[in-house]
Amino acid sequence: MNICIVGNSGHSPQFVKEGQAVSDAVFVGYCQGYDEEDMTILEAAFFECQIHPIRYTDYEVMMEKEKPDILIVDSMFCDHCAYTCDALDRDVFVLCEKPLALSLEDCRKLEEAERKSKATVWAMQTLRYVPWNYLARQLLLQGVAGEIRMIQCQKSYKLGSRARFFNHREKSGGMIPWVAIHGIDMIQYMCPVPFVSVYGLQSNYGNSGNGDMEMTASCLFELENGVIATVNADYFRPQCAATHGDDRVRIVGTEGILEIREDKVFLIREGQKENLPMNATKEEKIPTLFEEFLSRCRGEEGSFLNTEQSLTSTKMALLARDSAERKKILYVERQ
Repeated sequence: MNICIVGNSGHSPQFVKEGQAVSDAVFVGYCQGYDEEDMTILEAAFFECQIHPIRYTDYEVMMEKEKPDILIVDSMFCDHCAYTCDALDRDVFVLCEKPLALSLEDCRKLEEAERKSKATVWAMQTLRYVPWNYLARQLLLQGVAGEIRMIQCQKSYKLGSRARFFNHREKSGGMIPWVAIHGIDMIQYMCPVPFVSVYGLQSNYGNSGNGDMEMTASCLFELENGVIATVNADYFRPQCAATHGDDRVRIVGTEGILEIREDKVFLIREGQKENLPMNATKEEKIPTLFEEFLSRCRGEEGSFLNTEQSLTSTKMALLARDSAERKKILYVERQ
């Protein structure tokens, strides 16, 4: 399968490296998503993997000449929907950085394009494929915590150096669709029941003059059956911290509490004396997101992620952001 990449603003280098394990994945071309985009990290991944796709200066020329089977979309977030819809119109499968769109209206456009296409789109929800999250989900499916009643997610990042478009809401979409969306996806991954409502909060206080970039955000979700879920996100993790991010998930059930932190899974329940870390190493091989996406492109079924879940995390992130801007509870529209 021939693969092209547009942009280098998110996780595309990861999929270049994951592609080495897939025998029929061939990277044939790449280009900037916008004029000033820095392609250094992506090109370093090509060099490390010893692959040599053609660098194009024009997206349309690349698509017409290479006619790829798959397009990886990783540009400025405001352009995700346009690139994705164009590829779907060409019946090209799309693996797109999240968020898939920056407005609910664009989500509807994307859904319509996907409905008419022979191809489909997935979002880069990479956290579904790390061992500790996989193990936690397997334990929950076994019922170790009983019936889930509450989920708390944390995403704390170093601010670091970010592309200039992060400073502009109309280009980046804000902190909730970029950072908190991971926690939103973890909610539906660990507890796959429909969302009912959301109340969001966000603040750009302390952003050191970086335009409208938010530094903190919080989302309170109601799920069906009275399940409560929260996502907290921030860019205040100190630069001296050992890791870029501090991701945590706490799942409260009727029979136990399961926590994911420091890349480990902890479970405490009746009859267990200590909250001990559980080994996240499984004998079975956990597939990568890229491997499963390519399997979907071949028409194979069964995966940790799908198009509907990709769209749901995007829609709920946008609804949470809109709630924060309007300062009111917003409810999910039922089909």
